[in-house]
Amino acid sequence: MKKSDDRRRYLVVGGTGMLAPFCRTLPGEEVIVAARFRSNKERVRSLDLRIERVSLDYLDEASGTAFLDRLRDWHKLTHCVLWVHSVGHGFSQRLIKALANRRDPPLIVHLFGSNADSDRLIEAALAAKVPFSPVRLGHVNTPTGWRWMTDDEISTLTAKALMGPAGTDLSPEIRARS
Repeated sequence: MKKSDDRRRYLVVGGTGMLAPFCRTLPGEEVIVAARFRSNKERVRSLDLRIERVSLDYLDEASGTAFLDRLRDWHKLTHCVLWVHSVGHGFSQRLIKALANRRDPPLIVHLFGSNADSDRLIEAALAAKVPFSPVRLGHVNTPTGWRWMTDDEISTLTAKALMGPAGTDLSPEIRARS
């Protein structure tokens, strides 16, 4: 375990795309971003250099298992944001179960696309008795029709979900953004 692992409170799985604005609002020394880091190079470069970057391909069994093993290094986690596509919900379930085994499980916020089936994950979180907040993404109605949510809107929704009962200790930067 590195000394810096003791300060990591936020785990963001999939934080290099739509959640990059959210990750930029967090105190870098407290954040772990887990992703493939294959695309969104510009957004990755825009992240605070103090953010710990952990390679994760949740569709690859070996990568997912190695990541779950690494969880024990981050024993101060208070918040976990998951932006895992439907095909990776098996990994999300494994992660939820692993976090549920902690003495103080973090608040888990899982983002779901507009067509994603969230029932299995919500049931897994309820069975594991972890603080869990599902966030459904989608479109916004405007006077000229509908449009998909922007990355900033998604990031704001994510921050608001973290401000639930278990998220009241969020940094002032996040509260100000919401």
